[in-house]
Amino acid sequence: MDVKTTVMSEKGQVVIPDLIRKKLNATKGTMFAVLGENDTILLKKMQPPTKAELLRGLKALTREVTGELKKKGITEEEVIRIAVAGRRKQP
Repeated sequence: MDVKTTVMSEKGQVVIPDLIRKKLNATKGTMFAVLGENDTILLKKMQPPTKAELLRGLKALTREVTGELKKKGITEEEVIRIAVAGRRKQP
């Protein structure tokens, strides 16, 4: 693990040293989660989800919503009718 030092600006900005940016492949626009506790600040590079992860999440959400609709007695045909009607209203 590389340890470098940096200084915070008046605006609260901190420069991540070049060597560490390169190792993390962090470029302009890279997002980080920032956690703070006592005297420690932790930056965690955020990775966008993969297509497979997004599809898994969508399938899980679909199963959950389908179950809730069934509990309430709402049919698939009703959902489709509402979706089609909503699309027609869009400009």
